[in-house]
Amino acid sequence: MRHHLLPCLLMLVVAASQLRAQAADPDEPMDEYGDRLSTKMLSVGLGVAGGVTMSLDPPTNWKVKPVLGWNAGLHASYPLTPIVKAGLNLGIENRGTKYHWHDDSRLWEIRQVNYFTINPGFMFDALYLGMNIGLPMGGKRSWQTSAEDRERTAEIDADADSLVVMLEPQLGAVVPLMDEEVGWLGLTVMAGYNLSNLSDNNDFLPAEYRTQERSTATPSFMLGVTWQFGIPGTEKTPITATGGGE
Repeated sequence: MRHHLLPCLLMLVVAASQLRAQAADPDEPMDEYGDRLSTKMLSVGLGVAGGVTMSLDPPTNWKVKPVLGWNAGLHASYPLTPIVKAGLNLGIENRGTKYHWHDDSRLWEIRQVNYFTINPGFMFDALYLGMNIGLPMGGKRSWQTSAEDRERTAEIDADADSLVVMLEPQLGAVVPLMDEEVGWLGLTVMAGYNLSNLSDNNDFLPAEYRTQERSTATPSFMLGVTWQFGIPGTEKTPITATGGGE
């Protein structure tokens, strides 16, 4: 009998929706978006997030550690259906990785890159699927050769040809915490995996990368918030209910 349970539940849901439609006044508009306010409008605002990024494939004799990453920028979204929403985020993102010598964590090197990001995606209820495209703006190398040595930093020019465009599929969630007429506040949780290396120039990386084929792709995990103002006049128009007239 268990294999009949799901079809029965689906039939009950369909039947209930038909009964509601038959009981509704045909002249009374029916709002598929329920009690939603600004989340059923075109909305534009700001978002910030912070988290960790790191590479997973260090060269021989090195280990990796995560470093802090962040992003901030302009967020926009628009509901296509009561379940599906399209989104577009534009902003600045910083990510990288830390390497340290296998038996001496006091000997370390950090590589970081700044990107201008274009992030289109879709929200299926709370689930988010997107592609984070990052255009490199510059980067820096930081290192320390021993506990007694001072930390050193070398900036990479903004037009450095060695930095690679980031292509990062993302999977996460956007959970509305507040939905008012003026706007909505959402919690964002994102995990991504950069398919590209940080740089094509091995001089940007620890010296061991010059003789070894290793990936410097940087997975990331970010937690943040987005606040978006609802734009009046763009909300979805309620549809006319179809009742069961005589």
